[in-house]
Amino acid sequence: MKNIFRLLTIFLIAFAVRRASAQMSVEFQNFGRYFYDITYAPLLLFKNGQGYILPYDNGKTLQVGRNYVMTAIPARGYAFTNWNPVEVVTVTGEEIDVEAGATIPISYTDVTPEPGSEKDSSLVFTVKPETIYNAVYADTFTGKVYQETITESTGWQANFVPSDRSFGR
Repeated sequence: MKNIFRLLTIFLIAFAVRRASAQMSVEFQNFGRYFYDITYAPLLLFKNGQGYILPYDNGKTLQVGRNYVMTAIPARGYAFTNWNPVEVVTVTGEEIDVEAGATIPISYTDVTPEPGSEKDSSLVFTVKPETIYNAVYADTFTGKVYQETITESTGWQANFVPSDRSFGR
């Protein structure tokens, strides 16, 4: 009888602990949701030469701060050389001619690959957030007002070069 009572007590304690830990994990989940915003940013991918980048597509949105892996695969007749980080600055907006009452859309992108040294075709990377600036300024000489949104992003460029190595021949 003591053994049954002891087993029943252990069962009830285990049940209470399990229920309390489940309740605490829900409270911690809710706590995290109130004070932590998950942000996403597009993954910008570029290629120099013939090849593929897998598993992601250019512009795919990924969670900021999280680590990911992608692999560069050269096309037939090419070899992978290295990865370069790329800084991308995009300016969108409009030029407003106050006197004429006209607006001219503005949009351009500047892509600047940085020197790279990642020689392994599989790249482990962390997604960085986009930085967005909004600017309004006036040119006192022409009487034009410029309203712009400047977005700074980072991406990766896979470099491929022609190769004389023929695989499978």
